[in-house]
Amino acid sequence: MGGCIGLFGVHEMAEISAVKFEPVYKERIWGGRSLERLFGRNLPENRTIGESWDLADLPEGESRVADGPLTGRTLNELMAEFGDALLGSAEPEAGRFPLLIKFLDANDVLSVQVHPDYRLAQRLGGDVRAKYEAWYVISADKDACVYRGFKAGVGPHDVERAVAEQKLAELMVRHPAKVGDWFYLPGGTVHALGAGLVVAEVQTPSDTTFRLYDWNRVDPKTGQGRTLHVQQALDALNFTDPSADAQANVGHVAPDAEARLASAPTFDLAKRFKPARASGMIETQTTAVWVVTGGAGRIGNDRHRVAFQAGDVVMIPAGLRRADYEISDGCSYLEVILREKR
Repeated sequence: MGGCIGLFGVHEMAEISAVKFEPVYKERIWGGRSLERLFGRNLPENRTIGESWDLADLPEGESRVADGPLTGRTLNELMAEFGDALLGSAEPEAGRFPLLIKFLDANDVLSVQVHPDYRLAQRLGGDVRAKYEAWYVISADKDACVYRGFKAGVGPHDVERAVAEQKLAELMVRHPAKVGDWFYLPGGTVHALGAGLVVAEVQTPSDTTFRLYDWNRVDPKTGQGRTLHVQQALDALNFTDPSADAQANVGHVAPDAEARLASAPTFDLAKRFKPARASGMIETQTTAVWVVTGGAGRIGNDRHRVAFQAGDVVMIPAGLRRADYEISDGCSYLEVILREKR
């Protein structure tokens, strides 16, 4: 995507700036109200909110800029207007921004599921999109856990039998989960987010999910169980690639520490920390996104600065060139860097 002439024409274009977006809330059967408690969010009343889409460019949910000179424009409109200044060297995914960032509130356990990798998504075509994601735990109840990967030696026939006998959890690796834990889930990895967790989710832009098992749950709105996709999930599961279940893709980092976490086909993920009253300048050769998990501050330039606090997602476009930051309260955040698609 070249240049900056696009949707709004040369004379009407605002300059590129750091931006944050209005959240798009998704009601889920397993959701809760923890985003009110943690981030002071004003959630829709009388709804169990399972997902907050805070940077999204999908038909199922589009982000709009929350404040500043670009207020009200969608992420897709920003791509059309700013092109490479917004994406840097990254490429769109099916014409969409190549990143989706959410907060998940698992008041109840999520279904056991798997997402397609790029190879399967290309073979299936249509609306099927590859999904590679990473979770970072922001809040966790005492006995919370994440299910990730199968135990050694498990194969397709074992999974089919366990699904039929409603014993699938017995085949999965159960990881106790606490604040600061992280999990990388490449396409093809079986997983389920346990109850009592709030996580930041960084992923490729896809809402394609194949459910293997849903804990015999009944949807109170329909009186029926949710649809399963057993055959599609079996086709998507990766039983041979050791990276799918490698322990190198599970770890822990303290809120006031820094570490590189995961590398997905379209993004690199790291945990960062800046102490109170820190200030400085960063160069924006590639587009970065800060997912703020604690603290507060401001970032931008003389034209526009974005104030942020825990629960905010701030995009720092490559075309900004340089951005100044000021940290008012010790700031813990995930740094997501867009990369060229492999």
